[in-house]
Amino acid sequence: MRFDQAIRRFYRIDRLNPRQAAAYCNRGFIRSEQGDQWDAISNYTLAIQTCPDEPIAYFYRGLTQQKLENHADAIDDYSEAVRLAPDSPAAYYYRGLAWQKLGNLVEAIADFELAAQFFWTRGSKTNAQKALKNIAKLQQEGRNRCSVA
Repeated sequence: MRFDQAIRRFYRIDRLNPRQAAAYCNRGFIRSEQGDQWDAISNYTLAIQTCPDEPIAYFYRGLTQQKLENHADAIDDYSEAVRLAPDSPAAYYYRGLAWQKLGNLVEAIADFELAAQFFWTRGSKTNAQKALKNIAKLQQEGRNRCSVA
C-alpha cells in the first residue's frame, strides 16, 4: 500500500515535470521492490534518457538486470556507472558479482579488488571485507579449476 501511494506521487511529478530523472529512478526502485523488474528497467531507462550523465540510474538498472539474470547487460550498466563515477565501490562490487556469474574470474577479482580499496578508503570496512572474501573464494575456485585440468 505504501509503495502504491509513492508510485502515484511519482506519476504526478512526471506529469508536472517530465524531465525529473530522480522521479524515474525512485519509481524504478519501487517497481523493482514490488517485483516488476521490467517496469523498473523502463523507468531507469527513462532516467538515463533524461539525464545520461547520472551514474545512479545505470547502477540501479544494472542491479535490476542482475535480478533478471541478464548479467551481460548488468555489466554494461555497471561499466557506464563506473565511467561516470570511477570511485564508486558498489558499482565495482556488483559488476564483480556479474562477472563471477558469467565465469570470468579474472575480471571479477579485479573489480572486487577495486571495490575493496574504495570501500576501505571510505571507512566501510565491512563491505571491504565482503569484497576480500569474494576474492579469496574466487582465487580458491581458480586453483581448483587448475588442479582438475
